[in-house]
Amino acid sequence: MKKNTLFLALLLGLQISLAHAQDTYKITITDKGIEPQTLTVPVGKKVALEVINQTDQPVELEGKAFASEIVAPPNGHAKEFIGPYVAGDYGFYNDYNRQMMGTIHSH
Repeated sequence: MKKNTLFLALLLGLQISLAHAQDTYKITITDKGIEPQTLTVPVGKKVALEVINQTDQPVELEGKAFASEIVAPPNGHAKEFIGPYVAGDYGFYNDYNRQMMGTIHSH
């Protein structure tokens, strides 16, 4: 009985992990800016956002797009859950370089 319960728990955990893996969106920070500048996500769904920082400086993303700031170390990455959003556009910027801006578009 314990083996069956353990197997079911592992299987359920794997299914949850796979579901979250499908809902991961990525943005990359380079010396030239944010790519893509506009990231489209579904309405009403919480998704994972992976921020890949390819610069030698830390990145601190904040704005109406996020409930709290997302910090990625130099040449590192960060992963946070964002949303759910209602339809619309939500701006964000790098607090260390405010000319570096992007938009989360939810539709």
